[in-house]
Amino acid sequence: MSKNKKFIIFYFVATIVLLILTFIASVVCFNYKDFWSSFFQIICGGLFGSFGVMLLSEIKSYSVNKKDSETIIYSAFLNLYSELKTEISIIDKYLNTPDEKVPYNLLKNAFPNHAFYYNQLATVDYSLLFNRGENLFYNKFIVYRSNELFVLGNHPLVSNNTLQIAINLEEIKRIEEIHDETKVPENSSGNPYLDIELTKLMINNIKIPAHKLKPTFEKIKNDTNERIKAIDEIQTLLSKTYPKRYNWEYVKKKILDSILEHPLVVSE
Repeated sequence: MSKNKKFIIFYFVATIVLLILTFIASVVCFNYKDFWSSFFQIICGGLFGSFGVMLLSEIKSYSVNKKDSETIIYSAFLNLYSELKTEISIIDKYLNTPDEKVPYNLLKNAFPNHAFYYNQLATVDYSLLFNRGENLFYNKFIVYRSNELFVLGNHPLVSNNTLQIAINLEEIKRIEEIHDETKVPENSSGNPYLDIELTKLMINNIKIPAHKLKPTFEKIKNDTNERIKAIDEIQTLLSKTYPKRYNWEYVKKKILDSILEHPLVVSE
């Protein structure tokens, strides 16, 4: 779209200049009727027609690319919204079952998809030719892409790392408890090397219940809800700007209904 804008401006200026030159050539030709006046008029008229056609072609190309870019933005935010809502449902599952053991990489699987949609938004070529100040969606998207998109792109990685750190801290506490309770496993073989391996196995089998991670889950949930709110605002503005193309409220309801109808089963 940026190239389209540059070409449109160039062809527009060139077309106006050639229109003026064609008019001048027509006046001169009408008054003098010589060969060079006619030749100049024909050249200017031909160039004016050619540049006019290229201008219309570039405007059409810009319109198509603009619509495609808006569809990319809408689809990427839609998928990110679904991913984040899924993350919330996973967190709520563990908040509602405090004794459930929490897998170490609970939120890590969301990162590849999330990164893909983030890259789409970061690289999409989207800019307006006119009325940029009046287009609320455009202004909101540009500000969001400048200030918040990097945070959004790294959100699942940050969430997963935050959760892993909390799990590690709880595991350290549990290991210290095990160390205080006994320095040697009950099924000790008497072989120090084998006992070390048995101790490692015991530590590796430590699973942290969800209630121990409640503050971390609530923090991640609050951060996720902030991202969801921002996406919802952008999608709502896009739907209001182009109501015949996008119906965000309907799609959003479908996403929420789907999550409610198909609760997630998180595997360890």
